[in-house]
Amino acid sequence: MKNKIHTLSIFCLLLFPFALIAEEIEITLPTQREQKRIYLTTCRSSSHELSALINHVLEQDFIVDGRGEIFHKNEISLQAEAKKGREIYQNAFWRKERIDYVITPVLKESSLSFEIFSVQKGSIKTLSSITISNSREQNIFTVHKFSDFLMQEVFGSKGIASKRILYSYKPATKAEGDGDKLWNAEIYEIDTLGLTTRRVTFENSYAICPEFLSGSSGNNYDFVYVNYKNGLPQIVLGNAKGDLSTAFVKLRGNQLLPKVSYDGSYLSFISDAAGRSDVFLQKVDSNHKTIGRPMQIFSSPRGTSSSPHLSPNNKWLTFVCDQSGRAKIYLANIESTLNNRTKPRIQRISCPCSECTAPCFSPDGEKIAFSGRINGRRQIWIYDINTKRAEQLTHGVEDKENPCFGSNGRHLVYNTTSPTTDLYLLDTVNKKTRRLTKGSGEKHYPALEK
Repeated sequence: MKNKIHTLSIFCLLLFPFALIAEEIEITLPTQREQKRIYLTTCRSSSHELSALINHVLEQDFIVDGRGEIFHKNEISLQAEAKKGREIYQNAFWRKERIDYVITPVLKESSLSFEIFSVQKGSIKTLSSITISNSREQNIFTVHKFSDFLMQEVFGSKGIASKRILYSYKPATKAEGDGDKLWNAEIYEIDTLGLTTRRVTFENSYAICPEFLSGSSGNNYDFVYVNYKNGLPQIVLGNAKGDLSTAFVKLRGNQLLPKVSYDGSYLSFISDAAGRSDVFLQKVDSNHKTIGRPMQIFSSPRGTSSSPHLSPNNKWLTFVCDQSGRAKIYLANIESTLNNRTKPRIQRISCPCSECTAPCFSPDGEKIAFSGRINGRRQIWIYDINTKRAEQLTHGVEDKENPCFGSNGRHLVYNTTSPTTDLYLLDTVNKKTRRLTKGSGEKHYPALEK
């Protein structure tokens, strides 16, 4: 920004009112950019398909992350990056264009590494190489992992690129080999760009509401979900290998809507074991084994409860109850309840929408995302606990449900329910969304790996 200040003119007019001529002094004030500007050089190799995959995944990871500005390539930048080796970085173009980091993928035979050049510091850092495989899916996750480490260097913290998303998929029609059951759904896994999809349960039953268990990461992870295999909905334990599930919560009655606490020490869920839909907590150890029996946390004689979720410090529980006649979101202080088994103190959240469902705490415990109806459509909202204000995050004609925060607190995943049932990833800062699934069938109940 340039501010032209007629300093000498003002001075002369003050001392000599009849002065007519003054020299114009131009002062340039520096502007501060909110985002780091990043240049991603083009990966080139003998395998055009592999190079194109690396370039696409890396660029999209940074775009979805939203914390940086990707510099759009032009003829001059392509000439600059065409230099050999580290001569790429010996170019005044980067500083002239105010680029903060130049990131270069280096693909040699079956080995992939990355170089990060800090334009301001003039330093180069190389990330250790990883072997590229013949699997497209595995290579996508390899680049995702690199993206997170690159973001750690550029922004100071990792992104969600390498995180997985679990969800329930119900085919539009009966699939061949699914047995005689028309009511069928299985748990699937997808990446944060929607490029890979993998089925992880094979039970020919109705499986919904998956939740990652704490400490699970990479290709081998445990999760819980609701299974109707024995007729009644029960919470069961599964794993990424697709092994047969085992009963997880030892409690009679229907068990629904499980949510794992951020530290993995509790599982909150709904059960009608006491005759109505009540909120329960189950203690869980680091080996994903339950400890003792579930504890009933909240029960309303005049209403039905649903969708409980613990705050990161395990002191507050948010849930939905219709005891007032309409579904509302409540906050319960359960610290004393867990320690002394006293009745929790509850308070209702005030928001401008109706039919509130599926509340979910942010990783810092300061916000709650949920779904609520306004103007005839269900939208995703976020409630700030400190300011006690609710903000509408999404708009449009689609009905939206089941928001779930990622580990960075910036992104959340949700599903639409009409006109299609698909998964979307939302950046809560710039309000941008990315559609992750397409095609027939119902894709819902997403869970983003922490």
